[in-house]
Amino acid sequence: MLCDVDGRADAVRGTVESVCVGEPRPVEVNGDTIWTAIWKRPVDGRVPLRGVNLRGDGQADRTVHGGPDKAVYAYAIEDTQWWEAQLGVPLGAGAFGENLAVRGLRRATSGPATASTSSAVRRTASRARSCRARC
Repeated sequence: MLCDVDGRADAVRGTVESVCVGEPRPVEVNGDTIWTAIWKRPVDGRVPLRGVNLRGDGQADRTVHGGPDKAVYAYAIEDTQWWEAQLGVPLGAGAFGENLAVRGLRRATSGPATASTSSAVRRTASRARSCRARC
């Protein structure tokens, strides 16, 4: 079950269909080497959230990604499917760097999220900041 910022379970309904993780790795962009963890892959089973990460997940630049207010990122599967149709290629869960591929949530509801020990997802009030990695 998913909850809104105030923890009201009846405010938002949706499902988490995939949990995705990835570690930072170097890539070359315009002749420069940068570190990014944008590529996430679905994993099986339960994944604990401890501190500022899901187990097996990392962020390359914690000044703009991760941290206590942005530990987990959710993205709507419906939006991924829209992009797949536009591009004509399969993208799958994790293609946009999301940790949670969710179904049944409006785009305005998806975004930075934190997972609680009760398996609920709460939207945070933090605003996204620009990534300096040019990704």
